[in-house]
Amino acid sequence: MEALNPHVTVLVVSDYAGGQDKAWADIRTTLGALANQDFDGSIETILVESSAVAETLPTDLSRELSGLRVELIQVSENFGSSYLLKNRGVELARADFVAVLDADCVPDTGWLRAAIEAIEARPNAAAVSGQTVYEGRTLSERALGVLSRAYIDRRGRGLTRFVSNNNVVFRRSVYLEHPLPTEGGPFAARLQSEALLRAGYQLAFEPAMRVTHDFEGWAMERDIRRNIGWATIKVRQIDPSMPQAWALRSGPLAVLLFFVGHVLESCWHVLRVGGHYDLPWYERPAAMALAFYVHALEIGGMRTAMAGRGVGPTAYR
Repeated sequence: MEALNPHVTVLVVSDYAGGQDKAWADIRTTLGALANQDFDGSIETILVESSAVAETLPTDLSRELSGLRVELIQVSENFGSSYLLKNRGVELARADFVAVLDADCVPDTGWLRAAIEAIEARPNAAAVSGQTVYEGRTLSERALGVLSRAYIDRRGRGLTRFVSNNNVVFRRSVYLEHPLPTEGGPFAARLQSEALLRAGYQLAFEPAMRVTHDFEGWAMERDIRRNIGWATIKVRQIDPSMPQAWALRSGPLAVLLFFVGHVLESCWHVLRVGGHYDLPWYERPAAMALAFYVHALEIGGMRTAMAGRGVGPTAYR
């Protein structure tokens, strides 16, 4: 039986290959992990999906998680629609705290408890993000876990400048004041983070909020990197007060500046927190070398955005 006033609402949203068999399988796995949380408070769990995929929606998802609420929202299946789904999910939530989880992220047993304890301990925090890792079956997977996910990691609890929108708990009232932007695609969450910081809110990081993100290989990584490159430019075109937006005034040179900056930043992350992502010291030189390649994959997206064009074909929505 659902609580009338739940302590927390958990939103599950698929931002990658939504409506496909793989996405539904990921959702089942994530719901199963949510069913095993060690949190004692009342929980409302909502799966938010596009009505466009209603025909493929499995009818037995509640077997994975009792009390699951499925909300089908009428949105166009276009670039950035996952942010519309998340925004609508927060509007529909009944709890004061809303945890947002991408469908391909499997939370540890203590994930939700850690999330609520962390945000309740910081009354000035709008949001607390958690640690996201890959399973780490190969060197490249361990390295990419650092290169793609360690930007949020503070080497322990602490304040950050970012929101990891695949693994985060929000104060619902603040989120409604500053929803995810829908004009910059599914990698434009930095616009929300900067808006929250300008409004005087804190953003925090809690390593015990740990999830394991599904990794589908290099096709997924290339898609991620093209999107990251495009969003790097696009968010600064939308909001010229963003950090490093000045670089756009240099024209095509901005692409090189961002490429170099991203490589240096990633190498620093490898040195700083590589061990948190199961990357032993002897694998870290290879991870830093890989940084040059993965950030080179962003160049095409940056050049496309500089030219005023869309990101192109992508599995992200």
